[in-house]
Amino acid sequence: AAAAAASATAEDTALPRRISQVDGKSDTELMSDSDSSDSDGEEEQAKDFVICQYEKISRIKKRFKAVLKNGILHMGDVDAAFSKCNGEWDW
Repeated sequence: AAAAAASATAEDTALPRRISQVDGKSDTELMSDSDSSDSDGEEEQAKDFVICQYEKISRIKKRFKAVLKNGILHMGDVDAAFSKCNGEWDW
């Protein structure tokens, strides 16, 4: 009798398997392709890119200066890893 009471208590406190969503769009609606603005379905790939952390970025008028660290630079067909990089450019 004690085992039956323990299993009944466990069933009473069990969480529901799925909680229904009552606000906003469902997960399938949020991830649908109909929301994208691309009609061809292909993603545009960046030709040249830098993936890194930044230490400092400063701007004076149109000139930017950046100190980057621990990164990878991909330019053309060349990949380069760096521990520290200084850069300047006009925007």
